[in-house]
Amino acid sequence: MASDSGADDTDEFFDAEDINQYVVDIHRDLVKSWNNISKKKYGRTKLPAQTVDRSQIGVWSMLKQCIGKELYKMTMPVVFNEPLSMLQRFAECVQYAYLLDKADESTDPIVRMQCVAAFAASTFASNLDRIAKPFNPLLGETYEFVHHDLPFRYTSEQVSHHPPVTAFICEPKDGGNQWKYYGSILPDAKFSMTAMQIDPKGSLVLELNRHKETYTWSSVTCTVHNIVIGKLWFEYHGTMEIINHSNKMKAIIHFKPYSSATKELHKLEGYIIGSDDRKLRGLYGYWTDALFSIDIEQFEAFLKQQQKDGKSAVKTPQEQLAKSTAAIDIDNIEEEEVPVVDPTHELLNLPADSITLWRTTPRLDYAAQYYNFSLFTMALNEWTEKDKRLRPRLPPTDCRFRPDIRRLEEGNIDQAAQEKNRLEEKQRAARRALESRQEKWQPRWFSLVKHQEFVSKHPTGKSDKPTFMTTYQQLYPESCKQLTSNNLLDTIATNHDGTVDFNEFLFLVAVGNSTGNVDERLDIIFDLWYVSNDGLLDINELAHIISAMYDRAGVKDRQGDKNPTYRAKEIMKKLDASGDKKSNKENFINGLKHDEVI
Repeated sequence: MASDSGADDTDEFFDAEDINQYVVDIHRDLVKSWNNISKKKYGRTKLPAQTVDRSQIGVWSMLKQCIGKELYKMTMPVVFNEPLSMLQRFAECVQYAYLLDKADESTDPIVRMQCVAAFAASTFASNLDRIAKPFNPLLGETYEFVHHDLPFRYTSEQVSHHPPVTAFICEPKDGGNQWKYYGSILPDAKFSMTAMQIDPKGSLVLELNRHKETYTWSSVTCTVHNIVIGKLWFEYHGTMEIINHSNKMKAIIHFKPYSSATKELHKLEGYIIGSDDRKLRGLYGYWTDALFSIDIEQFEAFLKQQQKDGKSAVKTPQEQLAKSTAAIDIDNIEEEEVPVVDPTHELLNLPADSITLWRTTPRLDYAAQYYNFSLFTMALNEWTEKDKRLRPRLPPTDCRFRPDIRRLEEGNIDQAAQEKNRLEEKQRAARRALESRQEKWQPRWFSLVKHQEFVSKHPTGKSDKPTFMTTYQQLYPESCKQLTSNNLLDTIATNHDGTVDFNEFLFLVAVGNSTGNVDERLDIIFDLWYVSNDGLLDINELAHIISAMYDRAGVKDRQGDKNPTYRAKEIMKKLDASGDKKSNKENFINGLKHDEVI
């Protein structure tokens, strides 16, 4: 499945004579796109009522009962909520989806990875100062967000309650097929005596169909501090690894934990790394504000200077960034001019030719009065006149119909609490009814994947090889004996990072498991291996499959007519009636079954 085009494009990117102008063009294009969305009004600019006053409420008396519990087992008073469902909170992650459009438009794999990395970083920005908890989604609850002024459609569903799993998909609306962003999220939160830690289990996937590329990554840990004494604050920390499975390029972004030495918070540092492990670009910024791409030599010098100084390049980078992303004046939003040249380069002492990949939109100067919502967030639960006309077309499970969220939005705490309790009791009764009928809940808009054992054991979608072997042996003990006797696992695990991902696991099941007839197993192999959208398999993909089959069978001699590439060409000659050197599924199955060597 791996393509060689990535390496060629990479060399071209660095050898082009007009690289300086190229960098400037990328920078201007991205900042221009940011300018456009920074001036958008998505609907209302204020909620019906301001944030509920929690100053007289004993937080600790509420939280101490939650110590050691998981997120879905915590019952909190409605006063600690914000007027959104968790499904709507997740929808905020796609506010900067224009970056996916930019990734689709680019012919350069490095630029595409830069845009994807910027998008991944941008998904955290809306969380700044958002301490209030969204409402837990009810089982089967859905949310669909389509805005007339935005080119994408976002759909999500709560597909499991114990544990709480949200599935979502976002893609261009009006039938566009340029990209698809989807995944499942299981926020696993636990309290200690001083902090709450949230580990977002699950895998996020982006497909760029025109480029036949699939990117995957997982989120990082969030820790909320001072839950007993002091002012609540939180940080994201950990390492995010974004993998392009087509050309094996990666973006590694480190979410730096708070440093008492530099007083820095929310900092990002990382690299874009080629398939040969060569560092191609530096990444730097703050998930609250911006992400920049920097020439690798200049980036290394920049980091060394910071280490030499023993502190950040500026005393208070967060305050400096705030100056360039100042609070927005809602009354003059259409008239405001945003400079194309990004002033944050100088404020952070970044190299002059750094590329601004992404910046957060200006915050409302009165955001603190309304749960620290952005203009985008304000629109998520709004019923405009146009929305009301769409009401008959929305399923009754859409969270905009939830009365508890609507009452809290209106500032009616007592009614919000009553409705919240009523809905929770109704959900418990529905669950008991399902259990009494010995039925399992079936999601309406999403399907549960097969081999849920692998997903439950490896929620990030990947596993290190020793752990994988243990899981595989438990599921398929007979196949595992043969798997360990040859190098099939090494052939399938093409990422070469010591891990096995879910697609690779499925392929092993298809070729290694003795259950199912040959046609069924070849059918699975075809679906897992072809990467185009035309339902056809090319010679390179066919040769890789044959090589994996040889590994499975322990074939050592691969010379002459047994060479995988030669064999693929011979099979294709018999099957390629159209002359495009590709095969559909039916011909693929028949060709392998009847080939004299295979």
